[in-house]
Order: sequence, then C-alpha cells, then structure tokens
Amino acid sequence: MSASSYLTDIQAWRRQYAENLASPDGWLAVSGLFWLQEGENLFGSDPSSQITLPEGSAPAQAGVFTLREGQVTLQCAKGVQMTLNDQPITKTEIALSEYGSSEWIVLNDLKISVIQRGTRLGVRIFDKNNPSLKYFVYLRWFPVQEPYRIQARFVSHSEPVSIQTVNVLGDPLEMNCPGYAEFELQGETCRLSPIETDDGRLWFMFLDATSGKETYSGGRYMTSTAPEEGLVTLDFNKAHNPPCAYTDFATCPLPPPNNHLPVVIKAGELQFRTPHIVHA
Repeated sequence: MSASSYLTDIQAWRRQYAENLASPDGWLAVSGLFWLQEGENLFGSDPSSQITLPEGSAPAQAGVFTLREGQVTLQCAKGVQMTLNDQPITKTEIALSEYGSSEWIVLNDLKISVIQRGTRLGVRIFDKNNPSLKYFVYLRWFPVQEPYRIQARFVSHSEPVSIQTVNVLGDPLEMNCPGYAEFELQGETCRLSPIETDDGRLWFMFLDATSGKETYSGGRYMTSTAPEEGLVTLDFNKAHNPPCAYTDFATCPLPPPNNHLPVVIKAGELQFRTPHIVHA
C-alpha cells in the first residue's frame, strides 16, 4: 500500500469511527444508566421515577422494570407502546446475551437496553435527541505515521489462558486470551495480550507512556485482523478511546497489567474534549 493510499484509508476509518460515535445508538446518544434495585423500578419522564427518561421523550409513567432474584421483567404502562426486537410488547421477561446485554427495547425515540455488570443489573438509555448529538464531534488524533503500523509476531497459547482485569466500576473481569503479540518499539520488547472476538479478530486494550497526559487515562482500544502464519498487524493509528472517555454511562474494561506498555505511542486518538455547539 502506498503512503498516500494508506493515509486515505486511515482518514476514512477515522471519519467512520466519528460517525458511529454520533449515531442514534452511538455512545454520544447515551442519556442515562440506572442500576436496578430488587423489586419494582418505575420508569418514565416523571423525575421521581427510579429510571428517569429524558423530558418530553416518554409518558410520565411509562412502565416498570421488576428485578426478582436476578430475573428482569418489563411491564408497560396502560396505553404505552413499546417494542422488543421490533415486536410489540406489553409484558415480557428480559433475556441477556452472553455479553450481558439485552436486545433493544424501543420507546418512541429511545432505545433501551438491560445490561449486567458484575452482580449489577441496569438499564441504559439511548436517546437520538440527546443534546450531545447536536454538537460537533471533535475528535483529535495524532498525525498518521505509517511506522506505527507494526507487524508483530503472534504466539498462540497451547492451553486456554484468561486475562484478569477490572472495569471502571471495579468489577473483576476474566476474559479468554488466545495468545500474545510481540514486537520491538523504541528499543523495548513489547507484548500485548488480546481478546478474540466472535469473528476471529483480536481486540487489544493497552496503556502507554502517553496515558493520562496526551491520551485518555483509562487507556485505549485497538482491533486487528486474525493472525496469519504467526504474524498480526497492529495499527496504532487506529487506536481509539474507550466509551468511558465520551460518557459517564459506560462501564469499560480497563487494560490488564501486562498490557501496560513502557513506550511512548504517539499514534491514534488523543484525549477527548467535550463537544461544543457549532453556531450557524
């Protein structure tokens, strides 16, 4: 790939990343996260609700989420129209995927998901009219530098290995790790342990010497294609902030200790600045 085509590729990737962030179900659309209490949890636009929906987005009393011994049930209020998987509902039990999230519940312009984090069950609200989406999404990046597109050696584990870390809530996490990527940078031998995604790609969480200074203090994320013939390409120009950099309503995993790199990686996304309104 020529230098000009590589630059074009990275710029297109970054534009798509920003568009996804500002989409109706992107992280800038999140307007709230509410942890369920055992028993009934009323939800609606009434400020006294346990789950308060954005003003004007829903009836004052839209329904109730009931938590009983780890099972969540949704009951819509009389006359309130909601869907789950595009099917109308009045009362339903909420099933969670293996990743701890439910399918979308839709109420007017809101998309609602039930999530599990550690022992907590919560309700996350996405609002396509969230004021953040009316702002200009100003993402800042280091200049594209092709040397930060690194071909690393990938060493597969012969036995299953788990990565142990925590999320921003302090909940312990244990995730399967297929191996590690090893590369040389700035005179240091670096290793990164990834998580394997459903489609065979590798997902990396890492900290480096820029973290908490030029880049987000909670580290950055990066995804690669699957290893081939013992090699994997790590493109730090696509390293980006975790959702927690953009909203207080995310529950991001933090990089495990062995993914704290001793080098300065001036590539990828810089600290996120609060969006600002663009005046016509």
